[in-house]
Amino acid sequence: DEGSEKYEVDILTGAGGSVVRTIKTTSPAALYSDIFAIADFGYTFSPVHMNIYAVGQLAGRSLPYTVAI
Repeated sequence: DEGSEKYEVDILTGAGGSVVRTIKTTSPAALYSDIFAIADFGYTFSPVHMNIYAVGQLAGRSLPYTVAI
C-alpha cells in the first residue's frame, strides 16, 4: 500500500562484493552505463553484479534480489 514505487540498485565489486554505487529510481528500470563503470572501476566489463531492492516507506529496503548482468 505504497504511495509510489521506489527502488535501489547497489552495484558491487563482484559476487558478494562491496558496494561501489547505489542507483535510486522510482521506476522498475535503472541505467548503469559504461561511463559509470569507468568512473567506478576504470574500465567496462561484463557481467556487472548487483543487488536490487524495493524500498518501502515503513519497512525500508526489501531483501536483495541478487543478479549478474
